Amino acid sequence: MIDLPPPSLQAHAEQIAGALVACGLSKDGFAVTYVDDLQSYEIKISANAGATSENLQCVWQAAYLEFVQFEEPQLGAAFDKLTENHSLEVTRKSLADKGLLDGLPHRADFASVGDFLRALESHCGAPAESLLEVHSGFITLQPGIFESAEQLDKVSCLFSAMTLVAAEDKGIKFGFIGNELSAETEGK
Repeated sequence: MIDLPPPSLQAHAEQIAGALVACGLSKDGFAVTYVDDLQSYEIKISANAGATSENLQCVWQAAYLEFVQFEEPQLGAAFDKLTENHSLEVTRKSLADKGLLDGLPHRADFASVGDFLRALESHCGAPAESLLEVHSGFITLQPGIFESAEQLDKVSCLFSAMTLVAAEDKGIKFGFIGNELSAETEGK
């Protein structure tokens, strides 16, 4: 018996593969595989696939939101930078569309991390010390359970703000507290 993915997963993998070939990659030079643990596709691109800096944007568009690994480290680094730049562009636009890009707090403008966190929360309309905390040197976002669309908007704003702040100041480390902390706390 052969264990094949559901037809919809196979069809999407073939769609991704077709788009990569349209970018100029050799169909024998990459693999597109659905990975259950990731709940996404993993695309592995070998050195003989024909990926170059010239077709990297096309590859990025073909693989949008999937996990991509390049055998060639320099192409992998360039791809990661392309992904980061796109993420920052989308984040800036999201905050600008909400009127929240101007006046975004910057860590360097505050004497303490606590003052900075309170300013970020205030900027996004969240009560002070409600969603951001410092744990083990990381600024953590603790969204809890979304009780309303308004709370989701505040968390979204904080996530976007943290993304931009981290891009500006590589010394700032952000993390997320999710179900793992709750499970640890309940298990004690």
